[in-house]
Amino acid sequence: VVDTAGVDLGASRLVLKLELDPTVPAQLVGDALRLGQVLLNLCDNAIKFTDKGMVVLSVEPMLQLGREVELVFCVGDTGVGIPPAQQKLLFEAFTQADASTTRRYGGTGLGLAIARKLVELMGGHLGLHSQVGSGSTF
Repeated sequence: VVDTAGVDLGASRLVLKLELDPTVPAQLVGDALRLGQVLLNLCDNAIKFTDKGMVVLSVEPMLQLGREVELVFCVGDTGVGIPPAQQKLLFEAFTQADASTTRRYGGTGLGLAIARKLVELMGGHLGLHSQVGSGSTF
């Protein structure tokens, strides 16, 4: 576990944490650029919607067959959370959790739609678990 609490997040009261399972292979073959885009988008969103508390990026193996490994990447936060009715719409282009989101936080509502498509093109799945007032995990 690597704790990155020293990362400068401006005036926020956040702790950033990276949890890397020690059984994740040191060298992997995959689309690092696209994976990086997805993780950066998810981490940016988590930081944007979390005023205080923690944002955690975790990586662990889900399945390993010989030299092939499937990894699970999770970005979790202790932010505002997303109401169930909005969760179903969140991965659609130009959709955000509510109308005030664009005014308050900015953005176009494209990030999650693009992230989901990139993950699917890499053979994965992008899902969400969220509870209002308790945060979200993608």
